[in-house]
Amino acid sequence: MAEKKQRWSRRGANAIEFALTFPVFFVILTIPMDYGWYFLQQSLVQGALRDAVRVASIQKPVLGTDPVGTCPACITTLNAVVVTKVKALGPQFSAVTAADFTVTTETNDAGCMIRIVPGTGINIKHKPLIGLAPIPMGYGRGVIGMLEYTHGCT
Repeated sequence: MAEKKQRWSRRGANAIEFALTFPVFFVILTIPMDYGWYFLQQSLVQGALRDAVRVASIQKPVLGTDPVGTCPACITTLNAVVVTKVKALGPQFSAVTAADFTVTTETNDAGCMIRIVPGTGINIKHKPLIGLAPIPMGYGRGVIGMLEYTHGCT
């Protein structure tokens, strides 16, 4: 008879132990999920930027009208392509516009380059999967590529 009383009193203890340990295990399991989601999204954005720079780098400037070492057609193409490619990554990127990026051309020892980085003070916002992990709220990476047909570069 004493065994039955102990079994009945133990049932409540199991529920209390579960209620105390479940939040800890939940946090331990979800933080890696948040970091994994962040790194996946960052990789996808980086790939979209790389693809956009690749498309823009093969545009041809207008000889005689474009300033030497620049390619306005490259910049225009890059602004259009990068928004399309980033928005295609999913609904979490639907608010991305060309204003979210800074596109520049530069000349250095290697030749003419085109660079795209998240805009000054503007960043592609990260929407966390669960939101428990202390991760950055945006993606701050950029891409640089060599312009193939630009005239006047060293």
